[in-house]
Amino acid sequence: MSDVVLVPLERAARRSCGVVLRHGGFRVEVCASLDHAVHVTRKRPPAAVVVAVAAEESATAVATLRRGTDSPILVISSAARQADKVSALDAGADDYVTQPYGVDELLARVRALIRRRVVESDGAQVVVTPDFSVDLAARRLRRSDGTDVQLTAVEWRVLEVLLRQPGCIVTREEILDQVWGPKGGADVSQYLRVYVLRLRQKIEPDPRHPRYVMTSFGVGLYFSVDGTSGNRSADGAMMEA
Repeated sequence: MSDVVLVPLERAARRSCGVVLRHGGFRVEVCASLDHAVHVTRKRPPAAVVVAVAAEESATAVATLRRGTDSPILVISSAARQADKVSALDAGADDYVTQPYGVDELLARVRALIRRRVVESDGAQVVVTPDFSVDLAARRLRRSDGTDVQLTAVEWRVLEVLLRQPGCIVTREEILDQVWGPKGGADVSQYLRVYVLRLRQKIEPDPRHPRYVMTSFGVGLYFSVDGTSGNRSADGAMMEA
């Protein structure tokens, strides 16, 4: 379940947005002001920030929030001029939704922002999830509490294969080929499930109910950046042989 910070500065949004987001499976922390939101997001970066403001205030609100977080920001506002939307996006917003909006559309946009939270910085790919971040170039996996997680070389290679295509299913054959090479041998395939289990034990909040290293039965594995399984079939144990 992903954390979302909600800044409902419009009365209508205050009544509806929280209900919609919670119904969509998100943990929601409601902030009464932008300053409160800056404090909260700086203390623990959320998976996304949803801010509901008057259209003419959207750019200022986004700029204020950017002082505390690099998390994706979705702006919700009443009918806005194109200039207001452009200003908000230029200020650092990642998406903009105009009221009235469909519930399914809003939830889909939030999920999409979280999935896309793969940041390119100085050529190093950093993947940020609600529970940990992974710096692929530095080979560093760090939990949200600041502690580092040590992975073996093979565990890293399996994780890297999945993180190169977050949200996309990677077949069992592709994983074997990229981790062990085309001449890895038949015996290697039986080890994959063992490495997947070990990887889950190290990075999942609850390895028995994985949220990040997910299985699509009969196909392969995929990495869920926002910590949700989506609509795919995912198991609670190890990948099929």
